[in-house]
Amino acid sequence: MTGPRCIARPLAVALGLLLAGSPAGASALDMLARLQAIPAPSGFEDTLRSALAVDLPGWSRPEVDAVGNLIVDFGGEGSVRMIAAPLDETGYVVSGLDTLGYLRLARLSGSGRLFDQFHVGQRFRILTSRGPLPAVSAAPSTHLRRGPAGEPLGANDLWLDAGFHTRTEAGRAGVRVLDPVTLVERFTRLAGERAAGPSYEARAEAVALLRALMGERPATRGRWVVAFTAQAQPGGRGLRRLVRRYQPTELYLLGGFPKARLGLGPAVQADSLRGLDSALPAVLLKLGGKGVQRQGPAFAPDRAGLDPLDRARVAVLGLPVRYARTPSELVDGADVEALAAFLRRLMEAP
Repeated sequence: MTGPRCIARPLAVALGLLLAGSPAGASALDMLARLQAIPAPSGFEDTLRSALAVDLPGWSRPEVDAVGNLIVDFGGEGSVRMIAAPLDETGYVVSGLDTLGYLRLARLSGSGRLFDQFHVGQRFRILTSRGPLPAVSAAPSTHLRRGPAGEPLGANDLWLDAGFHTRTEAGRAGVRVLDPVTLVERFTRLAGERAAGPSYEARAEAVALLRALMGERPATRGRWVVAFTAQAQPGGRGLRRLVRRYQPTELYLLGGFPKARLGLGPAVQADSLRGLDSALPAVLLKLGGKGVQRQGPAFAPDRAGLDPLDRARVAVLGLPVRYARTPSELVDGADVEALAAFLRRLMEAP
């Protein structure tokens, strides 16, 4: 793909029921249950991107650029204001096949000293070109590990067992180096409107942005561009391309707030961290009123794609999340609905 293209409808039948679109009146949690089931490791967001595109309204005329960003450009004159939500999730790829049939992993993206340790003893899927293959992760005995005592396990300590006896057998089954690997347990419904899963906070923010666009076209003033960004986790590659293309004057990044309280609505980063605008948070807090939480640092993977020379005024807003950067990120569906409504108000504000 060499440039922007319009998304064809209908999409390939092979995407199946996951891409059938949300039924009328589906709740945010219903949409999340469907979309969370679709793996989207960095660089492998195609299926999720297509699923989101199915739910976009007809007026939106979405396009996909060469990096894989899903873009809705409202058109119009004047400076651009942009909202960006990441498409991709943290994960691994196959880095090698052992002579005994074990698979070795390399981290594709992820953060935190304990990230790899959370994945010991978990059930995985290897996403091969022939289809997904089940596997489980193991780790060598702590008595045989090298390195300082007490160091958390890393990606090199993870061994994936898919039941193969030899490297040749794994290759014949379709396993190749750089095949993405994701967890099997992707969505756990909890009490009330709460649910959890790997990279669930980012997926919930993508759903909130999607729901803000559904229905009639927002009554925007000026020119807005909304983007679901590809390859956000490993360095914000998708956002960098968007910023170069549109040169927005205002940029709203969606991110997670581990210290915000669940069920009290979305949050806005209101500290004075370098690179963030000092005035936009006040505007957002006034717009949201009592339904928006004022918070400190947030995790927004797209921020890595910003250049200090970019002229955009940047703000971070998003969802409260519990157990952030673990395979069990927990989000409240009521907060997702509230964030969708807040984003809609933002796009329609003067």
